[in-house]
Amino acid sequence: MSVEQRFDAVVIGGGPAGTTCGTRLAQRGRKILILERSKFPRFHIGESITAFGFTVFKDLGVFDELNDINYVEKKGLEFVMHERSRKVYFGRGKDGEVQWAFQMARGKLDQVLLENARKHGVEIREEHLVKRVLFEGDRAVGVEYKDLTSSDPDQVHRVYGKWIIDASGQGAVLNHQFKDNWYPDPLLEKKMAVFCHWQGDIEVTNTLDDLNFKLCVHRNRKDWAWYLPIGKDTLSLGVVLSQETVKQEAQNNDLAGIFYKYASDIPYVSDILKNPTLKTVEKFRCVKDYSYRSKRYYGNGWVICGDSAGFIDPIFSTGLQVAFNSAYALIDPLDSVLDQETPDLSRLEVYNRSLDRYYRVNSMLVYLFYLADLDEASFHSGAFMWKNVQWAGLKDRLAFVWHGLRYLRADQTTRRRWGSQVLFGDPAQDNVVADLYMALSRNYDKVFRDKTREVRRGSTILIEG
Repeated sequence: MSVEQRFDAVVIGGGPAGTTCGTRLAQRGRKILILERSKFPRFHIGESITAFGFTVFKDLGVFDELNDINYVEKKGLEFVMHERSRKVYFGRGKDGEVQWAFQMARGKLDQVLLENARKHGVEIREEHLVKRVLFEGDRAVGVEYKDLTSSDPDQVHRVYGKWIIDASGQGAVLNHQFKDNWYPDPLLEKKMAVFCHWQGDIEVTNTLDDLNFKLCVHRNRKDWAWYLPIGKDTLSLGVVLSQETVKQEAQNNDLAGIFYKYASDIPYVSDILKNPTLKTVEKFRCVKDYSYRSKRYYGNGWVICGDSAGFIDPIFSTGLQVAFNSAYALIDPLDSVLDQETPDLSRLEVYNRSLDRYYRVNSMLVYLFYLADLDEASFHSGAFMWKNVQWAGLKDRLAFVWHGLRYLRADQTTRRRWGSQVLFGDPAQDNVVADLYMALSRNYDKVFRDKTREVRRGSTILIEG
């Protein structure tokens, strides 16, 4: 076992959350190491980016480079059902123009972000697999890893850092190590996505008339598909089904068969697949859209960031948004404690609160959309929520009414801004719609707590009888 030098921070994972943390800390003069298990570029799903990405890319210094290689502009989201469709746009900038975001293959995006971190002085080691985080008492002090490029890839190495940032995505190194720090999102069903990339003669127009991100709803009003052009001639298409559906279908179908069976009854996507020039350029893949959250997002010498901290059903493309949001929320408080021999962990509580808000608001948004049978026209209405939400008590209904009145007192422009921020994953602290969703989330905390008590009480009676 070899032992190596000490860094200000060791980052596990070279995806968007890890590279954003690494680059931003390096910009402040910190000595950073990123350990990434893969060799870039590598395939990764999640090509849709929200408008906040522009802020991140400009701060990181990669905006011009990404702009040069980007072909598809994302200006919002189109909900497509069999009977109707509706377009929702990003907000408008100071010049009155609708804001837009890049939409490209993650292999390209992630490669640019990783190389940019290297340019900023971050030490990057690809094909380095982190096995576990090292602790002295309750304080994280380093990691053990394997160098998969060496002549002896099974040899275990150690490297030490003042802080360990787990940005390992759904690999979730620390949460797997802790075991009891994460839990399934109680609101969201377990989902699975089956997807592939296609190439062929497609028409990509960067106009307001034909939005390049379409959320297409199956006739059963439970399953859905995404349509994402990610290049001049390249499409990302995927269907999202319940985990039980995929397991059942897999008894008689391979992934391609499952995809085509469900895509055939999804508007727009079913027509796109009739294009005779479209050919798959990747194998069909399947990933769990398993929604979960962490109990704590930091501890003594460690923090978790991005998908390792929590994951939400990707129906509104919040994955990259949360990765960037969590990285930005982390940098200031972490930088403030890096020089402290005994870190003041209370400074990281603002990070804990920020992530709790991101995950709760986005989770509630997704839950209400599924509750409304994927009907965008009704799920955000106050009347729908009042009738269909499970209420814990009168106090929670009154909190809902209070935030609803705050919303109604605002002008139409402000309401649109609040709605757009929540839908596209970046609610500001003054966002009243986000406050309303937080109130609904806390209401459901009580609902689930009460149900758990009823089950325990019933079990006790059964045992005693």
